[in-house]
Amino acid sequence: MFLRQLSILGLLIASFSSYATLHPNWFYPFISDNFAPWSEREFSQSQVWFECSESEQVLYCSDEVSLYSAKVFGQWDGEENTLSIEGAFSLNAFNQMQLGLRADGFQLIEIDLGTENYKVTEQLTRKSAEQVDKEVLSLIGRYSAIYPRTLVWLNPESNALATWQSDNKTIQITFQNK
Repeated sequence: MFLRQLSILGLLIASFSSYATLHPNWFYPFISDNFAPWSEREFSQSQVWFECSESEQVLYCSDEVSLYSAKVFGQWDGEENTLSIEGAFSLNAFNQMQLGLRADGFQLIEIDLGTENYKVTEQLTRKSAEQVDKEVLSLIGRYSAIYPRTLVWLNPESNALATWQSDNKTIQITFQNK
């Protein structure tokens, strides 16, 4: 019995540890309103970020970091308080980054794919959630992952937006708190 409790405790500690290191500290304010946004001073003092503006604009860039199980580079715009992450396209990154958004509470609200624009929230006012899910899956399923797309995600708890843009070369997600 003691060994079982010990192994359960070990599993919980391991789970918490992996969750605690899931994201870098600077990322949390863009996905949760439980964290204060970083200031320009915090970005300038970070070992990951460096000033990269070629004008008067407040702009910081990161070295390569791991986010959503993908290697990405970041760019923080201090005037707009937006964070953009960009990495090379791969099917693994494509799937892991979308799973990461969902795990962080983001919900898909708009799809631009091919010649089609699908506004999920608008459709939910006229159709059942099940019907909208079917239509979203049908639309996404008609196109290969390498096909250019823009996906807009909303985290209803923090009111944060994440705008996804991808093609067969890159994946870029821009986070913005409303």
